[in-house]
Amino acid sequence: MTLDDLDEEPNTVVTKQVKQCVKKNLWPIRWQDIAITAVCFIGGSFAASAGIGGGGIYVPAMLLLGGYSAQVAVPLSTVMIFGCAIANFLMLAPNKHPTAPNRPVVNYTAALIFQPIILCGSALGVMLNTVIPNWFLVIALFTITSYTTYKTTKKGLDLRRKENEAAAAAAATRSQSPIRDSDEAEEEQEVEDNTMSQQELQDNAEFNDSQLEQSQEQELQETSKTSAILGPDLEKQQYPILLLVLMSLAWIVVFVVSLLNGSKKAPSLIGIKQCSPIYWVLWFVQYPLLFGYSMLIGLYYHSMYKKKVASGYKFEDGDIHWTRRNSVLLPFLFMGAGLVAGLLGIGGGMVTGPLLLSMGVPPQVSVATSSFMIFFTSSSTAAQFSIIGAIPWDYGLWYIVFGIGSGMMGQYLIGKLLKKYNKASLVVFIVVGTIVVSCMFMLGTGVYRTILDIQSGASMGFRKFC
Repeated sequence: MTLDDLDEEPNTVVTKQVKQCVKKNLWPIRWQDIAITAVCFIGGSFAASAGIGGGGIYVPAMLLLGGYSAQVAVPLSTVMIFGCAIANFLMLAPNKHPTAPNRPVVNYTAALIFQPIILCGSALGVMLNTVIPNWFLVIALFTITSYTTYKTTKKGLDLRRKENEAAAAAAATRSQSPIRDSDEAEEEQEVEDNTMSQQELQDNAEFNDSQLEQSQEQELQETSKTSAILGPDLEKQQYPILLLVLMSLAWIVVFVVSLLNGSKKAPSLIGIKQCSPIYWVLWFVQYPLLFGYSMLIGLYYHSMYKKKVASGYKFEDGDIHWTRRNSVLLPFLFMGAGLVAGLLGIGGGMVTGPLLLSMGVPPQVSVATSSFMIFFTSSSTAAQFSIIGAIPWDYGLWYIVFGIGSGMMGQYLIGKLLKKYNKASLVVFIVVGTIVVSCMFMLGTGVYRTILDIQSGASMGFRKFC
């Protein structure tokens, strides 16, 4: 018996001694449940601080430690990811951009453009996952995550080198600054006071005040001019309601299509049979909707980018420049990221986070933006599992509470580390560490399932989807 062959009852665990499935409620709680919760809480804390969902830790822990059925491990993992995402959003949303205090740390523009296209890729990846054999997924997982780990580690080392160079330059500047004798300084000041009349001091003060007023007035005029050209700058709004509403529209499309179509383990709410003509029509219709939606938003921000350049807008380090090339190509890149996430079951954060870092986005912004996108994805998936009854209420409440707790703990710890050491490269190395641990868990699970397939005589080739 493989984990995929288990009964579809949500409250099932595997009793390995007699090789059968039994219904199980949370109470009385087993020691395995406590062990799983501890592993997921610790792993979730690191995942939260890295802007990664943590599914690569939760699902293997539930399958291997607790003997949960595959049908309950995945929904409960999604619930814990959602709980962690709630904590992340509540704790990160009020924060400011590390180099632009007038902007939020979450890049809502990037999330608005990339999230719908990630959902497109993820849907395709999930479909391919059902037909590709386990041994192929293990090889693909090892190859892709090794490359991702290498690139992210390189990015972290480069950032650490720049931080060390900046610190050395600052120390050198301080050491070379002239130190004058206090008596000499007092003597110079006394001479200066004697030579400068009271009238000169007053004139200088008035001149400085006039210069300050002119500078402030000029800055205000430039800001007003930019606002008149660009309109209200949504990127500077701490909670851009319009962008959140637009993202919710994409959420609704994916949610409705998933419920109407159903799957092998979750029947359609309106009785649509899998692989029927209406099934494929609904499945394909979401692609032009989401893809066109993402492209339209990207082209809009491309036009805004051109206006910003023409008006002399000052971009911050790590800002995504929405040139025509980036507006068209980046969505395709993130669609590939979604496909990989859905295919390998590693969660979007393990791909989108390193991708944002490779684009030069500051680590704090990358983590916050990736966490925000995970909030939307996990909420949609958790809602779908909840409606079809795949989440036992007692286990669901248990894991969502601990998910929220692990998210808060992770953000608290990373906040303390950044405050103490003031090195953004720490965030990058935490991302790397979390990816490595998650991949070790998932590789172990993949190898275990491949061995079970070999022992049971299951087909090692590609499977049929329908």
